Amino acid sequence: MTKLITVVALLAVGGTAFAQAKPLRADSGVQATNQAGWNGANGVPGLYYKTGSGWWVRKPDNSETGPLGTGGGSSTLDAVYAAGSGQSNSTFTLDSTRLGLRILDAGTTINTLFTVANNAASTNYFQLTTNAQQLVKGAMADGASAVGLGVDTTSTWANATSKPFRVLTGGSERFSVTGPGNLNLVANASVLAASAATNTTGLTIKSNVADGASSVGIVFDNAAALSTAGYRSFSFRNNGTEDWYMSRDSGTYPRFNGTNSTASEFAINDTIKFSMNSTGVKFFSEAFPDSAGSQTLGDTTNYWSTTVSRHFSGAGTAPTKAAGACIGGTQTVTLDANASDASGNITMTSTATGTASATCATVTFNTAYATAPHCSITPSNAAASALSGAAALYIDSASTTTALFVIKVGGTALVTGTYIYTYDCVQ
Repeated sequence: MTKLITVVALLAVGGTAFAQAKPLRADSGVQATNQAGWNGANGVPGLYYKTGSGWWVRKPDNSETGPLGTGGGSSTLDAVYAAGSGQSNSTFTLDSTRLGLRILDAGTTINTLFTVANNAASTNYFQLTTNAQQLVKGAMADGASAVGLGVDTTSTWANATSKPFRVLTGGSERFSVTGPGNLNLVANASVLAASAATNTTGLTIKSNVADGASSVGIVFDNAAALSTAGYRSFSFRNNGTEDWYMSRDSGTYPRFNGTNSTASEFAINDTIKFSMNSTGVKFFSEAFPDSAGSQTLGDTTNYWSTTVSRHFSGAGTAPTKAAGACIGGTQTVTLDANASDASGNITMTSTATGTASATCATVTFNTAYATAPHCSITPSNAAASALSGAAALYIDSASTTTALFVIKVGGTALVTGTYIYTYDCVQ
């Protein structure tokens, strides 16, 4: 049977008298001791008694504190925590006198000061150390809304210089994120994708702007206006060595400059390449009509200047030719040594009168054009120049295809002689 114990007004424990009688807790036993017996010389004066939930203390002002845990002053934090009955018993309420909680390292550094881990102590979620990185690890599973670590403020920060997140080393800031969302990097800082030993795809910068008339994918800007001659808006480098840069200086249009040679080289694709310097433009190659029919325009030494002192020329394997009935007797058709699909000289020799309104020669291109080109011939010797009217030779445009063109004679048959013509074809 539970007994109700009453303490009379003059009861003294540890030399301190209680002001008035007050019953102990209903579930208390008869056990009681003074302060020195329970908590040493520095204990709180009062009557200490044990109940089913642990030790309690009745102070001289009749206020009670408890339960005080088990095992006296040697109780562990785990035992004290286990004695609680809810979240309120494991909550610290700070005040302005005792201030906040502070953990001091031992005289001899113990390295790990504070750790939060899973129940098996196999994964640390939060760890403060003195000899390693400070660890914060998210435990959320992968998913569309997964977030490993969130940094937030209790109110919205929109000031341009506010910094919800800041990283320093040795007291000096290295980078920060401003309230509006800008990333600030220290001068001469670099953004690295990964270590060279593990990364072979480089750094990808991708915007997420919606399509629209005023949409801009990526903006590169400088806070200060650059105008001094020699400045660079962009500098593209390879392992620290500048490959090329872009600037405007005092001109209207941006300038692209290569820095590993005396000129800037650009490639539209593998077969369309050109180079520019103060002399002019140098074309390496141009597709006529595609990569299979690439023809040289200029070379790697000479430039087309602004006064166009260079020449347009065709190159590559010469086309083939075949004689027709227009040429009588022993039929001979030849092309000059520099002939190409674009231009050349064709020589036709007739040893007898040929057939009127017939084909004199068929020229088949070494590489077919994408569409039928526009071809023409011009007399290149006296005999060819003398032909006129129905006896004149011409290119039959109706017979021109992507693969060939045909030279014919009019209604008057071609007589004995050697006739030289220059042909030109442009798509």
